[in-house]
Amino acid sequence: MVRVFDYEKWQFKKIRVFLNDGTSTVGELLSIDDIADNDVDDALVLDVDGNPNIGCPIYQKDIKSIELAD
Repeated sequence: MVRVFDYEKWQFKKIRVFLNDGTSTVGELLSIDDIADNDVDDALVLDVDGNPNIGCPIYQKDIKSIELAD
């Protein structure tokens, strides 16, 4: 299982997140959202369309793997 807090050191870097449904997404890791803040699950928050002012959570339970993107 992927633990999102293992990836804090990648904050503000571009990452590729592979999801359990077979898809993937690429974005800048803006922050990590703790379950205490969102009541769903721990999550990575990626930028939306290159905009660092808008973040989209990707929940830990949906993540298969994570890697740095070029």
